[in-house]
Amino acid sequence: MPARYRRRIGHISPGRLRNWTRPLALAAAPILLVQARTVKRRIPILPEAPGPATGTVEPNDSMPVVKNALPRSLLVFGESTAAGVGARSHNAGIAGALSRELALGGSPVLWSVIARTGYTSAVACAELLPRLSGFHDDVVVLLGVNDTLALTRSKRWRHDIISIIEAVQHHLNPGGRIVLAGVPQISGFQALPQPTRALLGWHARSLDAVLREIADTRAHVFHVASPGVPSRGLLAADGFHPSEAGYLAWAAQLAPALRRPNFTH
Repeated sequence: MPARYRRRIGHISPGRLRNWTRPLALAAAPILLVQARTVKRRIPILPEAPGPATGTVEPNDSMPVVKNALPRSLLVFGESTAAGVGARSHNAGIAGALSRELALGGSPVLWSVIARTGYTSAVACAELLPRLSGFHDDVVVLLGVNDTLALTRSKRWRHDIISIIEAVQHHLNPGGRIVLAGVPQISGFQALPQPTRALLGWHARSLDAVLREIADTRAHVFHVASPGVPSRGLLAADGFHPSEAGYLAWAAQLAPALRRPNFTH
């Protein structure tokens, strides 16, 4: 696809992109299928983070400790990034990294992970929501990459995300909040060839716009944009998932949304 057309479409609003990405992808299906096989052979498959899917982060000596502070409960829910792919453990993945950010407030953080590599929002509704239990102060939802790859329709994506929010809010403590992590900017991932990268990037933008719209209508739900295209040092060996340093950077971007008052968007 010529660069001039990529630039033109790059200026189209996410709302209009919703109507274009699937037809464009279907038209380019023969090319996408060939490129998908090439990418699958070239990119190594990394495992989910091993070890326990629950843990505790205590404030350390450099943190201001709040006396008699109740522990803060964090749930990370979603796909491969939530499952810590690219990290040696969940403690080194997004769950542990984000818990250390939150522990800067002086309270212990109890974290847990409900996630599985390869899950779309629809599969997460069917397979992961039944695993919800207990009550949490913060829930971070990381979904969208697999829905981008599957070219999930915006209407279906909206339905599934709202279903997840409605199920999760029954497991929130008073004053709890849900953070919808922005769909990664797939258009910048060099591991994907063109035109696959551009087409998926446009679809990712349209799905992310839906997350923003959903968050804008709910006081306890926040959207945090993805941190942009990571540098090589922030990517794992597959060039696709975050490295442990990448999870640290992502956690630093997500944490402010879990610190601000619920009435602020």
